[in-house]
Amino acid sequence: GATEIGFGACVYESSYVLSDYLCSHPEIIKNKKVLELGSGLGLVSIVCSKIGASLVLATDGDPASVELTRQNLQNNGCLNSSAKMFLWEDETERERMKAYGFDVIVASDIVACPYVDAFESLLSTLNSLLTQSDKEEIGKLPTFILCYKPRGKCEESFFQRMRGLGFSLTSKPPKELHKDYRSSDIKIIEIRMAENPK
Repeated sequence: GATEIGFGACVYESSYVLSDYLCSHPEIIKNKKVLELGSGLGLVSIVCSKIGASLVLATDGDPASVELTRQNLQNNGCLNSSAKMFLWEDETERERMKAYGFDVIVASDIVACPYVDAFESLLSTLNSLLTQSDKEEIGKLPTFILCYKPRGKCEESFFQRMRGLGFSLTSKPPKELHKDYRSSDIKIIEIRMAENPK
């Protein structure tokens, strides 16, 4: 965050770990419509494009990061991908995102403590995108795959809120992460609407 671009000015470890995880499980992404939240410089979106997503939309709230991501997508030949601004509190834009009918949402480190003030907007965004009315069957609803490094109690508070909205959260075992990160604090969690939400 010590640059004019802010927290999206570099690629964090969580983005590397998530990218490797998706490469190891291409069936998650292949032929799917993918949305990345908080894309930063766009590494995860580039990977999703390269492993066969039918469409990739990289989004961030910082215009400089979005422009860099757009250039990175173009430079890497990601013809099925684009980048745009998305502020989570923008309800009109949220509805536009919902209209894409995304199958998978990916993100890394967007529930870190520096973003705690945006949690309410993020929760509203995820609740909207993960409960699309045109995909009524649980198995067809979008999946959210989040990679993060715990930095405080704020992440668990966010997850508790997600559970309260009726979502199930499944942590991936360390053996599914790249061998260099299996003993680290970095985690991958899959979030989707619970089959029998309380």
